[in-house]
Amino acid sequence: MPRYPFSPQILDALPEELAELFRGLELKLLEEICSRLKISGQLNEVTVQDIRALRAHGIDLEDIKKAIANATNIGADKLDKLLDDVVARNQKYYTDMVDLAQVTAPERLVDHEDIYAIYEQTRGQYRNLTQSIGFLVRQGRHRVMLPPANAYQWALDSAELQVMSGAVSYNQAIAEAVKRLAESGLKSVSYESGHIDHLDVAVRRAVMTGVVQLSAKYREQSVDYLETDLVETTAHAGARDTGDGPSNHKSWQGRVFRWREQPRASNGEYPDFVKTTGYGTGEGLCGWNCRHNFYPFIEGVSERTYTDQELAGIDPPPITFEGRTYTAYQATQKQRQIERTIRKQRRLKAAYKAAGMDKDAAAAGSRLNILNQKYRAFSRAAGLPTQPERMKALYTDQAAFQSAAAKVRERSRKKYGTGFTMSAKDGILSEKDIYALYQYKSSHVSFPLNSILRGEAPMTEEYRQITHDIDQALLKLPTYQGTVYRSLHSGGMVDVEAFWERYTPNSFVIEGAFTSSSTDVYDETMDIQMIIQSKRGCDMRKYNKLEQEILFKRGSMFFVEKREGNTLWLTEI
Repeated sequence: MPRYPFSPQILDALPEELAELFRGLELKLLEEICSRLKISGQLNEVTVQDIRALRAHGIDLEDIKKAIANATNIGADKLDKLLDDVVARNQKYYTDMVDLAQVTAPERLVDHEDIYAIYEQTRGQYRNLTQSIGFLVRQGRHRVMLPPANAYQWALDSAELQVMSGAVSYNQAIAEAVKRLAESGLKSVSYESGHIDHLDVAVRRAVMTGVVQLSAKYREQSVDYLETDLVETTAHAGARDTGDGPSNHKSWQGRVFRWREQPRASNGEYPDFVKTTGYGTGEGLCGWNCRHNFYPFIEGVSERTYTDQELAGIDPPPITFEGRTYTAYQATQKQRQIERTIRKQRRLKAAYKAAGMDKDAAAAGSRLNILNQKYRAFSRAAGLPTQPERMKALYTDQAAFQSAAAKVRERSRKKYGTGFTMSAKDGILSEKDIYALYQYKSSHVSFPLNSILRGEAPMTEEYRQITHDIDQALLKLPTYQGTVYRSLHSGGMVDVEAFWERYTPNSFVIEGAFTSSSTDVYDETMDIQMIIQSKRGCDMRKYNKLEQEILFKRGSMFFVEKREGNTLWLTEI
């Protein structure tokens, strides 16, 4: 039996895939807006009339809406899968615990209606966040939220006022506007409080709220079945060690507490759970940025995960980096601070490059390289996994729970007629499904369709229906686990440099389009080759025997392991 359904490391990594999705959207929108601010051939002397002509030309708002909708839809699918996984983990963990304690409990520990309510609440929070995004900029004395569709207009209005005043040139004015948009990044406004936060941070928080609520339902119900009055908190290295009382998480992590009165009363002396940990408050257990959790503990049956001696030595010794000493907790905070700075610098580089500000883009790129080197050096010195390594650990761990997730969905289908994510019934392909797969097999459909899904062309009703039909058919295909190959020709790419920048080793790539591959090298004459470790690729070989095709669903995520020349090694996440 595992120590916990979610270790603190896994709990921290759970929302990262969704956060990465919206960081990618952030860069895409910045590039889309800033690329339209260039006035070709007139970079030195730009008049007010030139600016007004640029404004009259406008920007294709459909491209912006499409990018947002695409990320939001992919994110919604990933959110459902994540919540399914949370249910499966909790169901398995607490079923094993109940069996170990030899008590009687129903097969389903938490009512489907309770789970569904939390799903819907989390989905609602997610929708609210993604419908209230924008860039936070200053206008006069006030800061305002600009919807992405209005950011282009704001940049030109700002430039026109400054050019008319004679204070600065168009280049200087646009450089300042581009910098403000990039430094802001995508923000989201909370409908309830009006609080503004970075979109990736807000999405992380919404996901974690759903995870914590689902886990709490299982925990509380299982405590009742077990009739125990004790709980144990989790523990991890680098826990918050500042302040007194509940705010000092290191002081109460990994210990056993008395939670509430139960028929099976414990005999030992245990501190009060809520009073000691601050459970239910922002500074305490399960509060702000807390990776701890707690689980039932049965006196005489359960064993503590950590002894007092192990807890005392859970942190590595302090490290010294660039003349400053960091405790384990301070090192984790420093690492996160460098990560935020890297993301900001990446936005600046992308925005400057899109706006044609080559010198500024080069300077931002140099600064980004220095930051990345510092990040890797600091992480090594502190013995901390980097962000890509943290995400890889999550997906490695998830493999152990995939079969449990499938069983939870299957039980749900049998009992309620449908799964939580309303997925198609596995294995039985209709004539419509088979037709959809043969449509995709034809390059007359797959080439323009994937171009649309990559945002290179507008979506039409015809292709929207084709996409839906292919999505449904792929749900019913068996998955393929093993090595597959993908061959690409750089001559057919819109921007080869952008491709290689996107596929940087030790980074994650989310493909908005369907991704074709083969169990054999497709075409060794093509100049770019990919070797991919498939986890959930859809086995199309029955319908495309010639190419032995394994097709990845749109929204699939890959980790770039390494690059040698023009060959890339990827792992499906």
